[in-house]
Amino acid sequence: MPKTVRDHLLSTLANLGEAQLKNFKSKLNEIPLQDSYDNIPKGVLEKADPIELTDKMIRSYRETYAVVVAVDVLRAINENQLASRLATNTGIGRERTREGR
Repeated sequence: MPKTVRDHLLSTLANLGEAQLKNFKSKLNEIPLQDSYDNIPKGVLEKADPIELTDKMIRSYRETYAVVVAVDVLRAINENQLASRLATNTGIGRERTREGR
């Protein structure tokens, strides 16, 4: 059975260590979003485990934009390998070449 976008997002967030997950949630609350979206409240994010966080991101941003946001946040916290893997595995988000383009 092929993996869904949710599966890939959950796997990525589950691969973050405790400190990295905390950094991800903090940066997620700070990152500027497209006009029609609102940040998930900080209090909600602080309590969320990877499963809850995945579901909240998909409910708030829909699947495609949730991945775009996750890739941007992962890059912002220097989790470039996870960001690249998520973008590649889902076909969503910005995958950069080695030259940084």
